[in-house]
Amino acid sequence: MVATAIAFIACILSTGRTDLLRLISGLSAIRLLQTKQQSLRGALRLLRWPITLFFSLYVGLIFTNKDTEGMIGGVAGIAASFILTYIVGPLAAFDNVVQHPSDFIMATSHTFKFPLEVAAALHVTDYDAPPKLDSFTMVPFPTNVYTVFKFYFLELGAIGTAAFLLLVGFIHSLLYLKSEQGGRFSTYLFAYSVFPVLMVIFDDWYYSLGGYLYAFALGLLYFVICSVPLRLLPTSKSGYLFLGTSSKNL
Repeated sequence: MVATAIAFIACILSTGRTDLLRLISGLSAIRLLQTKQQSLRGALRLLRWPITLFFSLYVGLIFTNKDTEGMIGGVAGIAASFILTYIVGPLAAFDNVVQHPSDFIMATSHTFKFPLEVAAALHVTDYDAPPKLDSFTMVPFPTNVYTVFKFYFLELGAIGTAAFLLLVGFIHSLLYLKSEQGGRFSTYLFAYSVFPVLMVIFDDWYYSLGGYLYAFALGLLYFVICSVPLRLLPTSKSGYLFLGTSSKNL
């Protein structure tokens, strides 16, 4: 609870919505697994408050780091405009990519960013990472997000994109089936994997393989440490001692 509270406060202070979505979606996924709410109706009943909390904070944070000067419609109108832009804009932008792929050819690889960065660090090849923010296109309003499909479509083609996302779906299914059995580590990994699923309509978050390996290593280290009994204090017949008190009395 302390770690969750600290993470929540950090998300609010950063004014970022992606980290907030990652936190709430991960905790919600764990709760759904624990309560075995597998039906859509049961899940929506359980998640109504997390969803309400996220959208409330989402709307509020728009006015902390977005330029809303000159926009009309009040709070509700501005919020609706941003939501429409985020949901509809990426799909329309990806349609531009499909219709005119030559206009979006990249000078460097996005899909293979992690292995190429490793190779560059080992001086095997030269690699310059693509910019964090993509170029804008008019749809007719400006947007720089193109759903999960853009980079895979440009670099792998339609068949390669379908094959890659089939592999991603297979891994998601394995994580879900394993976490459904109650494993703590697999539940943690599945909860972490929910965020990129929610973001497919907006942007690609699967390319960040380094981030997933970091999360895997951090979680593995945590659960290994938690599984090791720490016997640093002297013992007696009645149990471990702590400040002169038997552990059986604590």
